[in-house]
Parts: sequence; structure tokens; C-alpha cells
Amino acid sequence: METLTGLEKVVGKDALRGIARQMLQEDQQLGIQISFMAQGKRNTALTVTEGFQILKDKSMKMPKEEDLRSLFFGTARDAFTGLTAGNIGDNYEAFKAFYAAKASQRGMADGVVDKKLAQESFKAVVGETTKISGNRIVLPEGFSEEKLRDTIKAITPAMIRSMGGVYGMSDEEAAEFIRDDAEWEMTQAPGVYRVVVGGKYLRTADFRNYVQFRFGR
Repeated sequence: METLTGLEKVVGKDALRGIARQMLQEDQQLGIQISFMAQGKRNTALTVTEGFQILKDKSMKMPKEEDLRSLFFGTARDAFTGLTAGNIGDNYEAFKAFYAAKASQRGMADGVVDKKLAQESFKAVVGETTKISGNRIVLPEGFSEEKLRDTIKAITPAMIRSMGGVYGMSDEEAAEFIRDDAEWEMTQAPGVYRVVVGGKYLRTADFRNYVQFRFGR
């Protein structure tokens, strides 16, 4: 872990995110650890690392897989719409490792699933969920629901113009629509969300890219 901390200082968080995405294809556990470091969540990275070792060694009795999966996906509900199966799988493995580490630390090794710990684990590795314009999403790191809504309400025509405009709309129309009526969908990049209209992604004026916003760090 100290090596990862040193790497972050040398290359910076943005480059570390790129390294994490690459490593997730080659070594899921290491990729997950790097991903948390890139998000500035060192304690979460340490806890997940401990959990992975517990799961590898089978040093404690874990709840049934179907019970953990039920709690994980029951908490997420439809917040993962827009993510690939691989992204969702990475989140689940991190959730399970975090749960294992905390259960071990607290002497909860009887194999009985604990709903409060499952919720704590989900919040630590994924975040809190909320609904914005009908779509459930995971809140950006450091954002409350109120802060996210206020940030969306502050979107201006100038911001739309700076990202290349929106296909079929003036900058003023696009800003008003996004503030008032747009739905949002997570992407694999932490804090980055696509704008959805009628189940389809809103596109930039040149139709080459999806309209998306980064909230937070």
C-alpha cells in the first residue's frame, strides 16, 4: 500500500485512475485497491485489501453468497444502470471484501449476514444512492442530495457552450432542460454522469460525444 501512496504522489490522481482502469482488466483486486487510492479513499483501500486476504485465506466464516448479493443489489436497485457488468462486479467484490474485513475486526465470524454492516460496506465502497428526475444514481463523493440538486440547478448556457453545445438545442434551451427535466446515469468514471432523455443519451452538438458532467473531485 505504501508503494501505491508513493505512486500517487508521483503521477497524480488522474493518471492513477487510468492505471486503475488498466489493472482492473489484469488483476481485479489490485485494480480495485488502486481505484480507491485514486479517489483519495486510502482507508477504504486498506480495509478492502485486508478483506481480500481474509477471503483468500478463508480465515473466517462468511455469510451465504446469495445473502450478500441480495443485500448489495437490493441497496443499489437500479443505480448501476449505465455501468458494465464488469464495473458492477468490481463494486461487488470490493463490497464483499470490505464486509469481510469489518466483520473480522468486530468478531462477527458466525456466517450470519448483518444488514447494518452490509449497508455500511455499500456506502464505503460505492456511496449513497438517491433519485434525480426519476433515475436512481449513486451520489458523487462528498455530495449530499441537496448539494447535487443545487449543483445541477446552477448549470448555465455558458457551461453548455464550453462543452461544445447540445445536439438539436440552443445553449439556453439545453441548460434549462438539463436543470429541470434531465435524467442522469452513472459512468465507470467516479463522479461523472451522462444526461439521459427518454432513455437515450443526450449528445454534443457535433453528435460525436455524450453530454456528461463531472461532479466533485
